[in-house]
Amino acid sequence: MWILVALLAAPAQTVTLDVAIERALEQAIDVVQAKADMLLVDVERVQALAAVLPSFDLTLTAFEVGQGTPIVEFRGQRSFEGGCVAATGDPIRDAMLGARACPRGQAETTISAFGPYRDIRYANSHSAPQFMLILTANQLLWDGGRWWARIERAEDLRRARAFALEAVENNVRLDVVRAFYTLAKARTAVGTAEQQVGLAAAQWARAKALIAEGKGGPEELATAERNHAQDKLTLAQRRLAESNARRALNLAMGTSPRIRTEIVLPPAVGEAPDSLPDIDLGAADALLDRALAARPELKSARANLDQLARVVDMSAAGHWPAVSLSGLYQRLSRRPDRVFDDPTENYFANLGPTVRWNLFSGRATSASVEQAELQALKAGNAIEHLERIVENDVLSRHEGLAVLVESFALARATARAAEEAMRLAEALYREGRSSGLELRDAELGFTQARLQLTSARLDVEIAREDLRRAVGGPRE
Repeated sequence: MWILVALLAAPAQTVTLDVAIERALEQAIDVVQAKADMLLVDVERVQALAAVLPSFDLTLTAFEVGQGTPIVEFRGQRSFEGGCVAATGDPIRDAMLGARACPRGQAETTISAFGPYRDIRYANSHSAPQFMLILTANQLLWDGGRWWARIERAEDLRRARAFALEAVENNVRLDVVRAFYTLAKARTAVGTAEQQVGLAAAQWARAKALIAEGKGGPEELATAERNHAQDKLTLAQRRLAESNARRALNLAMGTSPRIRTEIVLPPAVGEAPDSLPDIDLGAADALLDRALAARPELKSARANLDQLARVVDMSAAGHWPAVSLSGLYQRLSRRPDRVFDDPTENYFANLGPTVRWNLFSGRATSASVEQAELQALKAGNAIEHLERIVENDVLSRHEGLAVLVESFALARATARAAEEAMRLAEALYREGRSSGLELRDAELGFTQARLQLTSARLDVEIAREDLRRAVGGPRE
């Protein structure tokens, strides 16, 4: 009871196959992440272009310089006692020696540069605030081709991820088609089970009527009752399978599994389930050639190999010097107004080329080149292996579709024979010439044959989509 209430309260939606595919291509997690990877390519391209464009850095600094009273070593002694030390005009030297202007008539003391070292203290400012403005500019001129290879590598990555997105979309489309028709098969199985329950209930009623008329035995009634209970159990199991298939379709579309999704089959499938349009399987060799050229997984792998070749070029650029043009503009003062006033005064500037060449790096550059070459070699081998996988995929899907087309024709013939057998069993049972068990077997054979026919028809649609994906995209 609670399960029924929950199902009735759950939100519902009805979708066609095209709508289900469209929703999956918009909101399925694999597609969303692949599209995000595409956006990251633009970021990587901007990063690659950053090496070509000039860079500018502006630094503003304000700091306080503190210094204690310094002690300066001085070597010298007076040549005789008395008198005064005459000033020399050097304020620092005069401060260290205590020099001053000697009064008229007072003998001057001369200082000779010999004798022991002495520490002489002199006074100076303990506070010296500084304000600094620095503008630097740098323009790369040449770096052995690394920056150009990096730009081309970004383009290779863009192509690789675009093809990867195409491959993801093909896989998601197949997942939706498979989930859509799996739900259709589960829904048909529920309908078949409901029909079988009805037939079993009718058989049970007939058995009870025959006993009431004195024409049947209790064993036939027991068999009918057992079959009725077994069919009800089968119905419950198939309803559970239908619910699971519905949730699987929701997940494939990227929607909540709580939504009750109802499907509408394409007209070619829903209106004529007993018929199959002519299917051109195509020549296997032509399909293989197309798959090797158009399969997005292969195109993505080849673009990835191209970007690995760029990595080799980028690593090899380390053998060459890098040339850049650098500029510096600097202003320094203890007063802010002398830093932010007229820029043509109180400044230091330089401009010139810089060449940086790593002459020896312990063979690190050669090792990087060798590593990049090995990665490219591995990628090339992986492409060859992927080509073999694609060929096997196409051949398997091509042969599988051919078998399913034949299976559908056999299932249709079996269903028609089972229908005729059921009519004959019903006639014989009404005439009293067959038992209820025989009628039960005929009815069960008919319902199962119809179920197999529907399943075979839907399997053909899944196989057609699987072959389209294998050859690299839509194929009518």
